[in-house]
Amino acid sequence: MEILYTDDNIEVCLEVCKEISSGPFIHISVRKFTVSKYKCILEVWNDLQDVLSDRGYSRVYAIPPTLHQEKFIKMFGFRNTSVFFDHKNVMVREL
Repeated sequence: MEILYTDDNIEVCLEVCKEISSGPFIHISVRKFTVSKYKCILEVWNDLQDVLSDRGYSRVYAIPPTLHQEKFIKMFGFRNTSVFFDHKNVMVREL
């Protein structure tokens, strides 16, 4: 797993699993969520989309472990795929 971004509140990692998907998986960890932190995370995400596109990816995936985290990731443009892994919804974001 590669760390794409980290600071005192956010960590974004990339996991490439070519055996199971056409794009990488994103892991986002947020220690404390507020509206101002959301704006910061959104700026980071916008920059990371360019990085991922430059690497040749056209989509990224996420598997949020909880419904709360699923709602959070939807705020960044991820959508349901109707595919489940270990009873968790696999989500996708076109870049």
